[in-house]
This record gives sequence, C-alpha cells and structure tokens, in this order.
Amino acid sequence: MTSQRELAYLTPIAPAHTGNGLAMRSFLFLQAASCDFAVKVLVVPVSGWAAGPASGSATVLALPDRHQVLAEIPGLLASPNWRGRITGAYPMPARARLAPATLAAAAVSALGVAAGTPVHVTRSYLAPLGIAIAEQLGSPWASLDLDDDDEQLSRALGDHGEASAYRRLVGVFGPLFQAVALAAPGEAAAISRSHGFATTVIPNAVRLPGGDELRRRAGWPGQDRPEGISVLFAGNLTYPPNAGAAVTLVREVLPRLRLLVDRPVTVTVAGEPGPDDQVRSLAAVPGVQVTGFVADLAACYRAADVVVAPLAAGGGTRIKLLEAFAYGLPVVTSTAGAAGLDLADRVHVLIADSPADTAGAVATLAASRGLRERLVAAAGGLVSRSYSHDSVIPRIRKFFASAGGSAGRPS
Repeated sequence: MTSQRELAYLTPIAPAHTGNGLAMRSFLFLQAASCDFAVKVLVVPVSGWAAGPASGSATVLALPDRHQVLAEIPGLLASPNWRGRITGAYPMPARARLAPATLAAAAVSALGVAAGTPVHVTRSYLAPLGIAIAEQLGSPWASLDLDDDDEQLSRALGDHGEASAYRRLVGVFGPLFQAVALAAPGEAAAISRSHGFATTVIPNAVRLPGGDELRRRAGWPGQDRPEGISVLFAGNLTYPPNAGAAVTLVREVLPRLRLLVDRPVTVTVAGEPGPDDQVRSLAAVPGVQVTGFVADLAACYRAADVVVAPLAAGGGTRIKLLEAFAYGLPVVTSTAGAAGLDLADRVHVLIADSPADTAGAVATLAASRGLRERLVAAAGGLVSRSYSHDSVIPRIRKFFASAGGSAGRPS
C-alpha cells in the first residue's frame, strides 16, 4: 500500500473474487482502492451477501424497517437541499428505498472513519445514502460505480416504472459525485447523453487462475471424450436475466442439443436460486444439477466442457463469460450476453440468439476440435490483455485519482 489515507467503501454485497458478478466487481474496485487507501468496507446488504469479503474485513449495516424510515424522513426533509433531491427523485427504485439516506448517521458510526474521508459507492441505488454519508463526513470527494445502466435494464425487463425511477435517481444524484463509472462503453455513453455528466468506462475483470485452478483441455468432447458433454451455466440466479437464461438452457436448448449429438449431455447450473420455482424445478430434469451457491467456481469450470449463456437481456458486461475465458473454456452466448465486451462471433465466442441456434452452436463445437482451440486461444488472450485484474486495476486507480483531482469542480 502506497498510502494510509482512509476511504469509506459502500457496497450492496460483500466483495468476493468469484461466485457472483456484482460481488466480483466490488472486489475488483476494492483491490484497486487498497493499493492507495486504508479501505473501510461497509456492506449495505440490499443485493445479497455472496461469500463474505474475500479481502480484508467488512462491517454490515443493519437495514431499517419501514416504520424507522418514516420516522426519520421529516428530519431529512428539513434540509432544503435534501427536500429538493427527494422531491426530484420520488418515487425511488425499490432497492434505494431499502437503504435510505436516513441511514447516514448509523453508517458513519459503523464505518468509524475520520472526518474528511472520501467515499466510494457501488451501484445507483446506494447513491443517496452515499451522498448523505459524504456530507456528514465532510468528504472532499465521492465516486460512484453505477456498473450497469439500471434504467435500460429495467426497460428491457418490461418494468417501466422502475426504469423511470432509476432515470430520476441517476439524474438527481449522479452529478453530485466527482467521478462516475460504468462497465460497458455503450451504457456509459448513454448515461452521459441522458444526464449531461461525464462517465468513465471501467470494464469488468477477472483474476486469472493459475496452478491447480487452471486446466486447459485439448480433447473435449465427442470422440475425444466418450463419456459425454458437460455444459455449465454460472450466475446469480436471483438476477432475473440469469434465471431466465438458466430456464431457457435446460427447458429449450438441452432437448434440442440431445437430438443433435450422439453423446450424453449434462448441465450444471451453478448459483443461488431465488424464490423462483422455475429455477429450482430444473434440478428434476434428468442430467441437470442445480448446485446452489458456490463460493469458488474453479471446480465447476474444471469439470465443464463448454459454458452456455443464452441471456435475453442484461446490463453492464457478463463476468461469467470472462471467467469462462480465463479458465480456457469455449463459450456459446447470445447477442445480449456478449454486449459491452470486445468480442467477435466465431473469433472469441459463438453467438446464437434462439434455442435451436444455441444447440446447433454447441453441436458445432462438439464436432470441431480446431474451432474450440481457436476460440479458447483468442478469448484467453483477450482476457489477459483487456479484462484481467492486472490490466484493469491501474484504470481504477486513475479513476479514484481523477475523483480527488476534480473535487473542487461545481456540481
């Protein structure tokens, strides 16, 4: 660590190096921040827990019940600034209502940082609380990692009320931060156009495996592996696009694939299912395993032959693809799954946008060792150059430095 300056780090999920895309992005920013700051992590658990922080320690903030929130709103509205902000952003998205700005005093107490400590916030729905904390601390600057364009994702999922709520939220609170990041270039540009403030592209990245974790396979599958084809889908299944993709894979892609190949096909769905019975019911399909939460996916990747991610929608970029590339697995995904990443069809992945085409793409991989090897080599090189911790952490450090350097700008 080059400095012991403190940084208050606000995240909706415990940082972890694997197992959950949001936890992994939080871990990535935490690793970068730890190069230059003594980081105090505060988890505001509105997006789950993941495996617990994989680096350092974190404090978990207790969320208030509805009556506590209502009791403290009048004090917040006594401030003209906050009255204008709340009015402009009302009604807020559901997750923002779970972690209101009225939690700021409790958050500052839990963090235990000195006055004047800067603040970093993960995700749009923690932005109001993050600004309230920064104001209580008298922070010289605050930065925000939106990660995804939540407005766009909500619209893609058909939830236009939440989409409008996210638009209001980002429009009101985004300009209050000295630096704002997103994972995908197109989404960063859209946010800047919509709201008139600068954004920085910080791509998702993965920790490159090594040693016993990594096994690059030369002989998958077909005649090379008579025992069959092992398909993997890994993701947070409480996230609706992931849940939908898992259901599509098992219910629509798998039956078609079994008709196209002469080897047994098994599917592993790795991730914590939400309350959706459709996802939980997949375990009843012969040849399908639903693992539940997996803290470290290395064993799942080593046991798989191909990662299939038939996503119909999504925000940001898909860490699950980057992780598959890093483990030397070929990938079949959709246009939505590849969005935001510098990928080319038949160069790094096979892109297919229907269940029939997805099954056909996997069957094509099964028949062509040369194609598998070309995809794996190209995708592995891309991750190493552009989407590894080593390549992205320096960009995040510059992001934090730019936030500090622009702290005096008018908001």
